[in-house]
Amino acid sequence: MRFGFLIVQLGVTLTLYIATVYGWLPLVLFPILTALVLIAQFVKINLTPAPTTKKQTKKPRVQHENKDLDMAAQVQQGLLSIPPPTLPRINIAKTCQAAQNVGGDFYTFIYKENDQQTEKESNIPGITKYIDKRSHYLGIAIADVAGHGLSSALVMALSSGLTREIGYQNRSPSKTLELVNHKLFQLIKNTHIPYVTMAYGTLQPDTLTFTYANAGHCPILHQKKNGDIEELKTEGVFLGLYENEVYEEAECLLDFGDRLIFYTDGITESRNAKKIFYGEDRFKDILKKYQHLSPKETHTKIYEDIAKFTQDKPLSDDQTLVILEIA
Repeated sequence: MRFGFLIVQLGVTLTLYIATVYGWLPLVLFPILTALVLIAQFVKINLTPAPTTKKQTKKPRVQHENKDLDMAAQVQQGLLSIPPPTLPRINIAKTCQAAQNVGGDFYTFIYKENDQQTEKESNIPGITKYIDKRSHYLGIAIADVAGHGLSSALVMALSSGLTREIGYQNRSPSKTLELVNHKLFQLIKNTHIPYVTMAYGTLQPDTLTFTYANAGHCPILHQKKNGDIEELKTEGVFLGLYENEVYEEAECLLDFGDRLIFYTDGITESRNAKKIFYGEDRFKDILKKYQHLSPKETHTKIYEDIAKFTQDKPLSDDQTLVILEIA
């Protein structure tokens, strides 16, 4: 039993390490992890002595499952603890609280910089003209995998890797969601995980232009420096539900002092003892109330307010929040 668990732990750790370094491996991350789990189960079955009674095997089985969940939780925390890119005048705070040992929420960041010049012939003989093609962008994605448990954790790791890889190769958020959806559909169509919701946007730090698309997720909020909040809505269905989908794309211009808020429905759908939802209105009110604080301090105030509202009731869904501020 212990040997099987070690196989999974070693395999997952090695796979995620290589995926982070080389980038291309997330495309096969899901089948590799699934194979490792199956191998571990085979080893466990063949190396564990046959039980004599149900009572004798109940406790070891529970211990084994707990170890698997703990290991999966460590893998998830490793993915979520990757720091966002450090850019001038851009402050980012992020938090993900899982309702169980492992969750289905995640966020990820992509930063790509093109530093190149394109040669172009000039009308003047002997003169070569160069066009400056330097550009860079920051991609931010937040997502929610339907379901709970180890299956959702596997799809979460897969979706995170796919988004980073495809987002790095494609500047357009709508194109990124289209390609992620196509890959995800092929990989989860025979599983009991029905879909993944995601909001994804790219920010050009030099022009402060934010381009975004949405796949059935909570809309990204644009909080202006005067406190006004606008919901950035675009059309798009869940990822993994249908194979070929097109996602609407839009853009807005940010200003210094503005914020972008990415969140999952575990925030607004938190309920108190009377079954009343925390709600979008209360969430926006708190964002306005603490806009003068740093993104990190605002995070703290929001989670404190949710805990107060629910009277520290155990989470029924994952709660994830990312705040980006143009300082």
